[in-house]
Amino acid sequence: MDDLEMVPAVLGGLALVAMFDLYPLAWAGVLPESEYGNGWWMALARLCISPAMLWGPIVLALAWAYHRRRRPA
Repeated sequence: MDDLEMVPAVLGGLALVAMFDLYPLAWAGVLPESEYGNGWWMALARLCISPAMLWGPIVLALAWAYHRRRRPA
């Protein structure tokens, strides 16, 4: 198997981690967060964003599993 097949998956996973995994820092007050009209809008935004934070690590885990499955024995 050629290792170049892994490059797009790893780069995509890292890009997703960079895009979405800074939200917990904003929620903790370390980074600035968007202003919401009230607490309900903030709760809705966090509920909708939370699954996206798992997308990058899942892509990286799947790339690793693919690499392990396709490597020569």
